[in-house]
Amino acid sequence: INDRDSMLRIISDVYLIADAYLKENENESASALIIAGGWLEGLHIAVGVAKNSTDNEDLLDRIAEQKYALENLIALLSSYSQNEDLSTMLADLMLIKAEFDKLEVTEEEADSGDNEDLTVIGDSYTINISPEQFKSIDNQLNTVRNKYIQ
Repeated sequence: INDRDSMLRIISDVYLIADAYLKENENESASALIIAGGWLEGLHIAVGVAKNSTDNEDLLDRIAEQKYALENLIALLSSYSQNEDLSTMLADLMLIKAEFDKLEVTEEEADSGDNEDLTVIGDSYTINISPEQFKSIDNQLNTVRNKYIQ
């Protein structure tokens, strides 16, 4: 339990076994719902830690970057739009996405520095999150999460 790499490997293995089981039993939508619930709870924990920390700049950056993870999650759930449970979760995640969409994204052209032999692929970006935006994301997240835990 004290070895982070071992824990991540165990968690990944358990997820893959559960995912395979659900797919074999034609219950792929449950797998998508599990992923959505895990993302929602993980974000809730991260936001809680950030609220209670004085040195949280890196954590705020990771929370802001969830904007892109959420877009991928929404794309996944959209493929199961005929499922009522996933359709409801999708609508709830869209409420959270509306808050993430308010974040300012600044793209910067990739720079290879003085090394002409170095090829840099893609640009980098910074996502800015103000205290007010953080609070709005937290409020919407709690509204959605409370719907599912009660």
